[in-house]
Amino acid sequence: MNVRHRWAAATLGAWLVAFLLGGGPEPRAARADDHEEAVPEVAPEHLSVQDEGLRKKLDAALADLGDRGGSARVTELLKQGPSGGAGAAAATPPQPSVKDLTGPELYRRLAESTVVLGARFRCKKCTRWHTSTASGFLVGADGLVATNYHVLSEEGKDPKDVILALDRHGVVYPVRALVATDPGHDLALLRIDGGPFTPLPLARTDPEAGEEIAVLSHPDGRFYLFTTGVISRMAAFADPRNRFLRAPAETICITAQIAPGSSGGPVTDRRGNVVGVAQRIAPIVQTPDGAGSRYTAMVIQMAVPVSHLRALIEKGGKAESEK
Repeated sequence: MNVRHRWAAATLGAWLVAFLLGGGPEPRAARADDHEEAVPEVAPEHLSVQDEGLRKKLDAALADLGDRGGSARVTELLKQGPSGGAGAAAATPPQPSVKDLTGPELYRRLAESTVVLGARFRCKKCTRWHTSTASGFLVGADGLVATNYHVLSEEGKDPKDVILALDRHGVVYPVRALVATDPGHDLALLRIDGGPFTPLPLARTDPEAGEEIAVLSHPDGRFYLFTTGVISRMAAFADPRNRFLRAPAETICITAQIAPGSSGGPVTDRRGNVVGVAQRIAPIVQTPDGAGSRYTAMVIQMAVPVSHLRALIEKGGKAESEK
């Protein structure tokens, strides 16, 4: 064996010993001409709400569908009464989630399933059409939407005409049926066209005081507004001004802010499971001793417990099976 061969054999032997002992050649640095590239991180969708744009689409759709009868009229829905399970029997909310979501994740999840419910009405002071907005959310992939009963009919308010649903992208969905109602707990289920939709899961039990919650709703036309807080208490509540709510009913009190237009919005836990339906506010007004103007000391925000919503969905399904 000449010198060159002896040098090659020694080098190969040293490499094998190093490899067997856990060493080996150092990995080479990546070169510019390598074919494998790093996968870039994709930023989550940035949701910027355009109130004016959504309002214009809502007004235009109400005018169009109202003139040609493309969506249900509230007066007719209420006169005909619930249609039975026109979609309720097929509606099976997803199983409750067990994963905690970050704030942005929770917002995107709720925005995907929350709709604006818009209706037109005429007041007693003029002949023009006006628009009212409220909130609702999907509980079935087939288009079943939960909201408050008073979104459809409320004592002392002008009767509503055409009603429709609008999502955050400005897509319009005609309302086809009133599936089930529970006026005593201020709940209603509507059926909208389109889909398949992404429904929200329902919590299995009502929440307890102290639990963290979030609300997505449309207060006073501020569409898709996200607020957070806690359950401040569970209490029996009655409203003597409303003939359907004169008997005390179990109510959730929350610290997350809501306002007119929030009615029907989802109240969820940190996992995105619905624990209640945003319903109403009750300001506590005080008068200072002596002279002075009255002022609002506190506003109590209230919601309907999810157990009543579960019962209403089951009621709609039973009505369908009995047909």
